[in-house]
Amino acid sequence: MLLSLANLLPQPRSISARRCGRTSARRREPQEIAVAALKNWRMTIVLALLFALAAGTLLPVQAGINAQLADWLGSPIRASFVSFAVGAIALLAVTLVAARGLASGHRVQDAPWWLWVGGLLGAFYVLGSVVTAPRLGATGFIAVILAGQSVCSLVLDHFGWVGFEQRAATPGRLAGIGLVAAGVLLIRLL
Repeated sequence: MLLSLANLLPQPRSISARRCGRTSARRREPQEIAVAALKNWRMTIVLALLFALAAGTLLPVQAGINAQLADWLGSPIRASFVSFAVGAIALLAVTLVAARGLASGHRVQDAPWWLWVGGLLGAFYVLGSVVTAPRLGATGFIAVILAGQSVCSLVLDHFGWVGFEQRAATPGRLAGIGLVAAGVLLIRLL
């Protein structure tokens, strides 16, 4: 896999070729290709981790804003609807610009039924956060969310469900889930 990724990287020209203005690139050795692919893979992982960290950082902010919106609108259901409507409009704009348009009707129509559940799960999460975050506080809310996400993630990985690569629930992973649960208890009880 590393070699196939490396073939997508631009081939650098040798120093002498650059000096002479020649455009032919020197042949890269397999080891050199593998190292370049590994560097590209690491950068991809770092960017994914940073994006996930940013998204996770915004969850308690979103919960607090949506809870305040529920107070203003007089209903957690109304607030969840408005939150989803604003998010849908933003995603439509991003889709039109970044993805260069919407998916074809044929692709949408042929998608398995269970792929549509993601939006329902998102709505459940937003409504749940509007209702529970004010009662649990930001730290308690996120701790319980993290515990639920961790347990569900372990099960999804173990069985390879919903498109995840199968990864066994090792003793280390189970211990990690135990530590998350202990953290939730410490946050809620102390």
